[in-house]
Amino acid sequence: MQYEEILQVLASLGVTGALSYFLANFGRDLGKSKENGLWDEWGGPPTSQLLSLNNDYIDKITKKRYHTTMSKVLNGPEFSEGMTEEEAEAVFRAWTKILITKTRDTKSFPLLFKENISYGFRRNLWGMKPLGLAVSIVSLIGVLLYSILGSENAISLLKTNSILLGLLFSVSIIWIFVITKQWVRTPAFAYAERLLESIDHIEKG
Repeated sequence: MQYEEILQVLASLGVTGALSYFLANFGRDLGKSKENGLWDEWGGPPTSQLLSLNNDYIDKITKKRYHTTMSKVLNGPEFSEGMTEEEAEAVFRAWTKILITKTRDTKSFPLLFKENISYGFRRNLWGMKPLGLAVSIVSLIGVLLYSILGSENAISLLKTNSILLGLLFSVSIIWIFVITKQWVRTPAFAYAERLLESIDHIEKG
């Protein structure tokens, strides 16, 4: 391989890496900006819902232990049953921040780390849905029009581009029917459940 070819390969790798980094951060920003809207539609942050006395997903005995541990052992704000929903959610949000801070060690909490990656990936991808769907549909229409109008033998060109057209059509279907709010909700609550389970494994510190 000649020197110029090596430079071209390195430049391509650099551009690819920079573009991937940009898209990852762009997707994260979009997903994060829409996160509170998702929570509002779901009835509040997942951890707050699971900690709420109005939610029976976690049994009352376990939930009471979580409340006691967060208030007494981990020095979180106090919670009482007489609080309003707004006051209780403020407490639960504060507890969530404490838990996230104390569970950053991925080796000690590997399952929590995996659930967080799953949730973040789906949330960010859903945040990019309008852009991703627009790009896939425009590309599909562009290839289709090119195949029909770009040659006198449209049928032959359609057959040549059939794999690409099928791929673009499949991607569009995925954006529309797979990448949904419910698709994001599943790992969101799975992460919240794993986060709360970590309460019993955190030492006071």
